[in-house]
Amino acid sequence: MMKQGTRVPIMTEAAAKDSGTPRDQVQYIDIGLNIEVSLEGSGEALRLETRVEQSSIGDERSGIGAQDPVIRQTKNGGVVDADAGQANPVGIARHPGYHAA
Repeated sequence: MMKQGTRVPIMTEAAAKDSGTPRDQVQYIDIGLNIEVSLEGSGEALRLETRVEQSSIGDERSGIGAQDPVIRQTKNGGVVDADAGQANPVGIARHPGYHAA
C-alpha cells in the first residue's frame, strides 16, 4: 500500500452533547494518490489485484456552502489471474466494483 497526498481540513457543524447548540468542528479528508497491490497464490496459479484512487480539490465550490470544496475522484482496479506459461496483460482487466467517478 502506498499513499501520497495531503490531509485537507473541512469545516463541519455538529451539535454539542450537553447543549444541543451547533458548534464548528474540523474533519480531515485525504487528497492525493492511493495505490494498493496484492499478490496471492503460488507456483502455477497467481492472482494480482490492484486498486488505484486519485483525488484532488476542484477549482469550483459546491452550492451547499461558500467554503465547501468539490472533490474530484477517480478509482480504478483490476484482478488478473495468471497461469504459468501464459501471457497476461496487466491493467486491462477491471474489477466490477471499481469505476471512474
